[in-house]
Amino acid sequence: MPNIPTVESEIQKVLDGETTKLSLGGFFQLEEIPEAVFDLKQLTELHVSGSRFVNVSPRVARLRNLERLELGGDFLELPDTIGSLKHIKYLKLDGDFTTIPASYQHLTSLIHLHIKGNYTTIPDILGGLSNLEQLILQGRFKSLPRSLMTLITLTSLYLDGWSFHLPDGLQNLKQLRSLRLEGLTNIPDAIGELSNLDFMVLKGGYNTIPESIAKLDNLQTLKLWGGYYKRLPQFLFDMPKLGHLEVNKDVVEPPMSQFGDESYASYYVDMNGCREYFRNKS
Repeated sequence: MPNIPTVESEIQKVLDGETTKLSLGGFFQLEEIPEAVFDLKQLTELHVSGSRFVNVSPRVARLRNLERLELGGDFLELPDTIGSLKHIKYLKLDGDFTTIPASYQHLTSLIHLHIKGNYTTIPDILGGLSNLEQLILQGRFKSLPRSLMTLITLTSLYLDGWSFHLPDGLQNLKQLRSLRLEGLTNIPDAIGELSNLDFMVLKGGYNTIPESIAKLDNLQTLKLWGGYYKRLPQFLFDMPKLGHLEVNKDVVEPPMSQFGDESYASYYVDMNGCREYFRNKS
């Protein structure tokens, strides 16, 4: 019979020098990080999650060698002290918290940041995160700090909010290869300046698809979810690398009954068929 891992046995592996990584993601009875964890000064990675995980102790800041921290549960608050973890490169926080501490602006080593919660505003913490490459923000926000558009090292950006608008300066994020915006109210023309994009999802209440998208010569996948558009512009089918296109179910031209493969909430578009449709129409 194999030994069944316990919280104590996983901690003991770190104490014995077998690893510097601790994952407590499968122990759903945990309500907080065990006290013994805060003495594991050698830890470089910590993952704790579970439906009963409701308290993140400020003592997590004692783990000063952490490079990766993942916390997921029903916790209502985030401790300010996480902002003192200077070596953190990967941070994922998923809970029911409503505010993001301003101290997180000091996490200047971050490469990946994922914050999912019930927050309605985002403090101006992003400007100092000059090494950030991947950013995921999922919450109830309706606006974003202008400093977002100074993150010129970003290669991947995912924003999921409530009817939000983007601040000016999107064209600054020229290293972006992946862009996912869910909840946006309009698609800015500046999106056409992101010449390195190869993957893009746009979901929200927008009415028009700007022609500037035609400038995205490297775009391979485009998902136009939601929105109130009913006709697809021809320029989408003149884009040289675009091979995967998903659109909403209200599209009437080209007729999706002929050129669309229906999924749960969208159509997968027959690109070659639509190209032929527009050639015959012109």
